[in-house]
Amino acid sequence: MNLSSPKLVFDKKLLTIEELFRQRKYSNADEELSNINIDDYLSNRHELGLYYSLNADNEFYKSNYKKAIENGLKGAKLLADFALHKRYGKVQQILSKSYNSIGDFKNAEIRARDAISAYRRCNDSEGQAVALNNLAYTSLIRCNFKAVVEYLEEAILLVNNDQKKVMQFTGNLATVRILLGDWKRAEEDILENIKYNKSKEQDFSVALHTLVLGFLQIRQRKFHLASKSLDNALEIISRLDMVREKVIYLEYAGELHYEKGDMYKAKSILSKAYEKGLMIAPGSALVSQVVRRLAEVELALDNIDEAMKYAQKGLEISLAISERIEIALSKKVIADVYTLKEEYDEAIEYITQAVDIAREVGDPFELARTLLKSAEIKIKAKTDNEAEIRQIFEEAEKLFKKLNLDYWIAETEFRAGMYACQIGELSEGFKALSKAETVFAEQNDKVKTRAVSKFLKSLSENAVALSVSQNNEFKIFGNLITPSEISNIRSSNLEQIFTVLINRTNADRALVYTSDNEEPLIHSSFPISTHQSKKFAKSFTQLLGEEISKSKPSILLDCRRDPFINGLFAESSDIVASMIVVPFKMSDNTVSYLYLDKLSRDNSLNPFSQSDLNFAVGFSDIISFKWAEIQKQKLAEDNLRLRDQLREKAAFPNIVTKNIQMLELLAQVRQVVDSNISVSIEGETGSGKDVLARAIHYNSNRRDKRFISVNCAALPETLLESELFGYKRGAFTGANTDKRGLFEEADGGTFFLDEIGDMPLSIQAKVLRILEEKEIVRLGETVSRKVDVRIISATNKDLKELMSAKQFRQDLYYRLSALTFHIPALRERKDDIPLLISHFLKDSDKKFTAEALKLMISYDWQGNVRELENEVRKLELLAGDNEFISQELVSSKISQSNNTTPAAAETMALVNSDDVSFSEEFGLYDYLEQHEKKFIEKALGEKRGVKKHAADMLNIPESTLRLKIKQYNIDLKQFKKK
Repeated sequence: MNLSSPKLVFDKKLLTIEELFRQRKYSNADEELSNINIDDYLSNRHELGLYYSLNADNEFYKSNYKKAIENGLKGAKLLADFALHKRYGKVQQILSKSYNSIGDFKNAEIRARDAISAYRRCNDSEGQAVALNNLAYTSLIRCNFKAVVEYLEEAILLVNNDQKKVMQFTGNLATVRILLGDWKRAEEDILENIKYNKSKEQDFSVALHTLVLGFLQIRQRKFHLASKSLDNALEIISRLDMVREKVIYLEYAGELHYEKGDMYKAKSILSKAYEKGLMIAPGSALVSQVVRRLAEVELALDNIDEAMKYAQKGLEISLAISERIEIALSKKVIADVYTLKEEYDEAIEYITQAVDIAREVGDPFELARTLLKSAEIKIKAKTDNEAEIRQIFEEAEKLFKKLNLDYWIAETEFRAGMYACQIGELSEGFKALSKAETVFAEQNDKVKTRAVSKFLKSLSENAVALSVSQNNEFKIFGNLITPSEISNIRSSNLEQIFTVLINRTNADRALVYTSDNEEPLIHSSFPISTHQSKKFAKSFTQLLGEEISKSKPSILLDCRRDPFINGLFAESSDIVASMIVVPFKMSDNTVSYLYLDKLSRDNSLNPFSQSDLNFAVGFSDIISFKWAEIQKQKLAEDNLRLRDQLREKAAFPNIVTKNIQMLELLAQVRQVVDSNISVSIEGETGSGKDVLARAIHYNSNRRDKRFISVNCAALPETLLESELFGYKRGAFTGANTDKRGLFEEADGGTFFLDEIGDMPLSIQAKVLRILEEKEIVRLGETVSRKVDVRIISATNKDLKELMSAKQFRQDLYYRLSALTFHIPALRERKDDIPLLISHFLKDSDKKFTAEALKLMISYDWQGNVRELENEVRKLELLAGDNEFISQELVSSKISQSNNTTPAAAETMALVNSDDVSFSEEFGLYDYLEQHEKKFIEKALGEKRGVKKHAADMLNIPESTLRLKIKQYNIDLKQFKKK
């Protein structure tokens, strides 16, 4: 280096660009550089050296690290010949950062030390501090935290009077404090740094430290704050086009979603980070960290081959650059993969190495999590070293307590509690599980709370299996209690037997329940009203086959937050902590249930033990003996009542009618409700096709399954097809998940296709397949799925005309119309109008005047029952406080209609008769029946008792006339004599 050279002069353009870089105006500097011609500086080596140095700085900012190194090396070689120590130190500094970015830490350290030497020669404290900061970064990647702290503290001393630099290095020191577990001090330093840089409008530094804050908040599981911090950082990163920092943002965002449990989102984000990282610096820490996190996500998604591939890639990079914490974490993932493959020797080898390296590094957070994984693997490998596993849990919990991480303390308690239960230490296990569950509930972590419940459920299943096995010491009747106790029990009442059971099992309540046709048969150890008994029976029946087994004992160890179990006694404020249900068969093969529960006094776990369940199972034999006596007495009392109930005919409660045609139709429908044959319902709009369809379903043997109704005219073809048959993920744009179709949802039940005449031909073919083969194919799939669905269709169109027009398939028509029912229009059954009006007003105190009723009956009701209901509802509102609905309120379209026939006029005249008097004994329907009988007798008289001619005169079917003659007990002989 020529130290005695005269004062050098630089081109003003170069000096301007140099100042722009100093001010971090990178975009402006890049633009100015693009306007410079290198040929202008070929004759002046010092200017050419500065030119290359500035280009190196520019390429580094744009994350083109190899180009930055290429330009930096040329610049350093040229500047070394001059006494330009600051500029020489600057280019060495750029080289150090560039080497760091591509993972070449050896060269990064050499260049940083060269920069320090250059800055010392010109007494540039700030330059030395910046170079020390670069050395700190190199040591950070190598996990030499002690060296990082030393370099940064020395750097802070060198720039003690420069607050801006002090804040920068303090912020970097905060990153080390995070890894060392000093989170409180780290958070304070980061927040102070962000505040300062915001006040100075140093957006670049704000972005960097906001990212670090987000990283800390992820570790603290402050996910909402972390998301907010990352979003704030992203806004600046995008605005300043910070390429490397964008990858770091994606890395942290991916980790955030991973910790929140959204694995698919995490995978998507981390995959983008991996792609961008490979483009920028394929062998750097940037990639090793991203690829290891991606391995963890793939593992969580059970993609073990992908997880192994990414973990090995991460291990390869981290070994090459001596990134020790990533070496440990990559080995942890590999150990996990080997565990899933049940290759336990390899798993234990890798996890042991991971723990050792993590302990050397000194990051308490990652060490504790690696310890938890170590315990998990050794438990699965069945190492039988209980003391070692307990010690691992203890060490992990101590580390998490130092970090004040309640969630991870609870997670450790949860895993330790599970392990204790598995090795038979139930008391210790339940205590740990209770602590864990309390914390998870306080943090509103529903996933983890359910995980505790799921484990308790698995314990319950094991306990049930033992209780019904020969290993149950109480299974043999004689082992349960002494002979004298047996004698006392046989002569005792059920309350005394309950006392023995409660004392032996430490239960709070006990009852026995048998399902009954009308009301439940319940006997309990505590007061329970008839109303409470009915609510218990209803809720308990709903739980059978779900949480409570119908055929074997059930034990639920944690019911505190189960709304269904606690809903069994909804009117009680007591919280059910644990429950036992033992089903037992009676002599008539009916099943009764013994119910026991424990209450939670302070909302803590209070589970039954294996011994409690074993005793309850054995004791159910004695309960069965006593319960049979009670049932026998109850059955005798109810025998007569049950016989009377069997004589009653089932009705269709949702259909209001007294019309003969409708009654005939309902009689026909009743005969086929349990058939699987397809039913077609015809009728005008508003005539009640959907009501009849629902009545068929809810009176059939499919009533316990779903009734699904779809209006074929209400949905476009593409949407109708996807809704009916479902689709596979990716079948079309927007199909982000698999979706069951409505036909699958109705499996075992009834599917009502309303307005079938509007169904597109393409979908008609698929419906035909359901009818013929009982199977559907989702959109995007080729595999068929079996469905058991009864199809009811309805239309107000002439399907035969549609067939002629090639708009409806003939084969589908004949399959759908195997049974066809036609609902008459309301104008064809005007005798139902008063009945329907009364039905619509049943919850009201309103009544129609005779004049208003006359108008309602005389109107043709093109919209049928639906139009009638709408009119009645409207008139009910218009009547206000008046008791009667007068003719003045009736719509003008009804009051001004001129379609009253002579026969209807005669009927209305009778309705309007002044001598009519209604009473409780003689109401409107009695009055109408009286006049209906008179009309029939008049017609029979005129036709001399010939039913066919009389029916023609009355314009009704002959079959209807026969029913009416029988209904009114009309003697035909009197008409034949005339």
